Amino acid sequence: MALKVTDIIKKEDGYYIQKHQSKTEEPIYIKLLKPAADVFLKYDNEERKMTGNVLPRISNQKVNTYLATIADLVGIDKKITHHTARHTAATTILLENDVPI
Repeated sequence: MALKVTDIIKKEDGYYIQKHQSKTEEPIYIKLLKPAADVFLKYDNEERKMTGNVLPRISNQKVNTYLATIADLVGIDKKITHHTARHTAATTILLENDVPI
């Protein structure tokens, strides 16, 4: 939610999140996976230009509603929340792509 357009940079081999470590102020660069870069490019619109946010902001409650709808559509009989989605992303997508947690 706090990611700003100014945190995204483009290099020869793709897009990166550029931030600074909070304790050391050392710069860190995290390469965006292709699906994430595609989403970043998809939301290049007037709202982004006005707010500076990478993505439109929505509440956790609305995210949970969307996740429940998706779960119903694909036949998942389990309560899925923003919290569980974050953990699933961390333990499957990120670790499988050698992104340190």
